[in-house]
Amino acid sequence: MRPQASRWLGVLAVALLAVVAPPTLSQAADPDADKPLLRRAFPGLDASLNDTPAFFRDTRLLLQIRSYYRNNEASPGVYQEAWAAGGWIAYQSGWLWDTFAIGATGYFSLPVYAPADRDGTLLLKPGQDPIAVLGEAWARLRYGDHVLTGYRQLINLGYVNPQDNRMVPNTFEAIMLDGKVAWLDYHAGYLFGIKPREEDSFLSIAERAGAADSDTGMVLAGLRVAPWKPVVIEASTAYGIDTYNSVFAQAD
Repeated sequence: MRPQASRWLGVLAVALLAVVAPPTLSQAADPDADKPLLRRAFPGLDASLNDTPAFFRDTRLLLQIRSYYRNNEASPGVYQEAWAAGGWIAYQSGWLWDTFAIGATGYFSLPVYAPADRDGTLLLKPGQDPIAVLGEAWARLRYGDHVLTGYRQLINLGYVNPQDNRMVPNTFEAIMLDGKVAWLDYHAGYLFGIKPREEDSFLSIAERAGAADSDTGMVLAGLRVAPWKPVVIEASTAYGIDTYNSVFAQAD
């Protein structure tokens, strides 16, 4: 095991225990037990935040720890193997004047054990290199039930999704509008780029789909209609410029 990697693993293990350790009996009986950790640990901070605007008061910080070992025989005599540790650190503000919010998430995946001749697990970058990337960095505008989100973000809409089955998910550079009008929910937007789950940089949607030397993106649109309780109708399209068009529809 690499010395530097083992030090990282030790730090991550301590952080994991601090985050997931079960509450004691005294904590379970504490009426403030449901408050976020920092506000519970520092009562002065809790009191001061109660008097601040929602943009600061409702701020959320999240530390997510993951570890994944994968050993796969991709084809006869060809092996893929790695053990990675990492996760993500996320920040999300509250709503300013119930209209504006920002957020960011840094993702990382560090090699604990990663033989150079067993690449390809998708837990790490090609070459068994670590992943460290600002995968999300977005701003949102809200008006009623309509929200406009711009720049780097997580999208989970049918065929366009995080594919979150390794260490870090796919994220996208996009501008998306989501909302609701009575019994109709909708989403519409344009995706400029994608950060694949095994990369720390963003590629154009067309390039990732296999269109060489193309920097075009994708139009994404869909709606969900529930005119009365037993009936739900959904339809969506993902139109990749220079690549493909996918249409999905269903009725329940």
